Amino acid sequence: MKTIKYLSLLLLGLAMAACQGDWDEPSYDGGTPYGDNSIVEHNVITLADLKAKYANKIESNGYMYEEITDDVQLKVVVTGNDLGGNFYKQVCVQDETGGIIIAINQGGLSGSLALGQELLINLKGLYYGAYGSQPQIGMLYNNSGRLQIGQINKYVWEKHYRLLQRKDPLQPVDFASIYSNVKNNCGQLATIKDLTLRQSSENLLFAPAYSDDIAAFYTWIGSNKNYVHHTVNINGTSTKVIIRTSTYARFAAMPLPKRCNLTGIFTRYKDSSGDNWQLLIRSSDDIEVLEQ
Repeated sequence: MKTIKYLSLLLLGLAMAACQGDWDEPSYDGGTPYGDNSIVEHNVITLADLKAKYANKIESNGYMYEEITDDVQLKVVVTGNDLGGNFYKQVCVQDETGGIIIAINQGGLSGSLALGQELLINLKGLYYGAYGSQPQIGMLYNNSGRLQIGQINKYVWEKHYRLLQRKDPLQPVDFASIYSNVKNNCGQLATIKDLTLRQSSENLLFAPAYSDDIAAFYTWIGSNKNYVHHTVNINGTSTKVIIRTSTYARFAAMPLPKRCNLTGIFTRYKDSSGDNWQLLIRSSDDIEVLEQ
């Protein structure tokens, strides 16, 4: 009796396996499950074109903005996302003429917007503006009674882009080739070579890992618990670079090397001292230690 019972179970299992084997594998021939697959390429402009048209929105006031009403598109490649924890609800994109940040009110963006992913973006209905003089594509939000550029609602964003082909991630340019012009080159992926980063013998970190109790670090963080600024001068020049690291970054607790090559997205940071470069490292892979 037991033999018949076991034989019946075996036949049932084989039948189920056969049925499972007949299931079709997921196919994305009609498009991907992200974005809007119906978007058709037309009226593609460059990032240089976009920045030139709205330049006055950046230069006259660091927090001005304008709605993009022209039916135009961008064709860009993702150069930075939130995978390493140092970007929050942002992706960085680039074409042959430059780079820019797109602010999106959604976490886990690296799942659909991986490094090297090519995008076709419908700009009409989105906003162009600046956060601290760094050009940005987004939407408006009310900041204590003041409208300024902010994040695109995730449902709105899904209707504005189409995923194209996945390419090899873009290679960074040498920072030495762009540092003299922060206005036109901000938003690009670049590498500072042979940077003297740690100036003293203290084994400082990029940033402390986030905690509710980080008072011991206030001497070098200040009162903000979310990020750390390390300000350095590029070797042999007067160019200042602010290395901004989130306390949520996965590499935050890494010790600062004495000398290194640093790669990341170089953005524009404007304060009372004028224009400065700000580096956003994407992950620990962007930190090449030359001397610890």
